[in-house]
Amino acid sequence: MCGAARTVRNAQQQQRGAKESLSDVHAAMGVAVLYGIWRIACRRCHRLRYLSQRETKEDRATRAMLKIVKRLNPDDPDPCNDLPEKPNGMHWSTYDRLVERYEGYSEQWGLAILRRLGRRRT
Repeated sequence: MCGAARTVRNAQQQQRGAKESLSDVHAAMGVAVLYGIWRIACRRCHRLRYLSQRETKEDRATRAMLKIVKRLNPDDPDPCNDLPEKPNGMHWSTYDRLVERYEGYSEQWGLAILRRLGRRRT
């Protein structure tokens, strides 16, 4: 067990003769699930992260660009193509806003790739 997880006996369980249950200090902060096989602990104690917390800047930009392309053309089999045309029924102001966001994410992606390759632009 990690330092945060400890064994406690609930007063009601003691009266019923139930087994000990695991409780986590982080449970007071909203942690309800404990993980582990050899070591029982919460996500925080195991230092587990969600996928979105491990993403790099270029990963986030790529995901955001793909999300915009999917919104404009949900049936596109290859969302890595160029930005699709405005779909019927969408306002031009909405389409223009999505295009601006797409271009911004594309620029962020390009800068992140250049940084990764070691060529910094000023």
